[in-house]
Amino acid sequence: MKKNRMHPKIEEKIISFVKKYKPELNSVLEVGATYTNNVLRNNIFKNTSTLLGVNLKVVSKKKNQIDSTSYEILQQNANNMDLFEDGSFDVVISNAMLEHDKFFWRSVKEMKRVLKKNGVLIVGVPGFDKGGNKNSTMTFIHHGDVDYYRFGEDIFRDFIFADMDKVLIQKILKPVRIVGVGIKK
Repeated sequence: MKKNRMHPKIEEKIISFVKKYKPELNSVLEVGATYTNNVLRNNIFKNTSTLLGVNLKVVSKKKNQIDSTSYEILQQNANNMDLFEDGSFDVVISNAMLEHDKFFWRSVKEMKRVLKKNGVLIVGVPGFDKGGNKNSTMTFIHHGDVDYYRFGEDIFRDFIFADMDKVLIQKILKPVRIVGVGIKK
């Protein structure tokens, strides 16, 4: 079994949002998941009946069984997830993916479309801190094949979660990672 590469603090933050917002957990989608880097394997999802990930590249198409959670990752461009009907998922999670997506706004629109009413959206990205402190320009290094963007709190507030309720945006780690959560109206 390959080791998960997600930073433990980021996974802790995502799971803390799931626990705080207490969404239904019948169907969960992780956008940008890989078999070596996902939150789907977390025990909190062990009783979830539909547990899926999507990614442009999938190394293995077989179902995975790790830590008593069974999930599948499908090869799919998040800019167009027509394989899923509107309102298909109770929770949609995306971490460390939008910075690699040339047209990230299309993926955000799709994540919201496939999210059920009162569903929970959780997004994490490398960011920057405009707080005026000495670390304000420190950003996450270029990583992956393509790496287009860094994000600030403004895009979370004014775009990603603009039309959602109970939005919470938090900065963690150094260099800054921004993780946000909201409920679909």
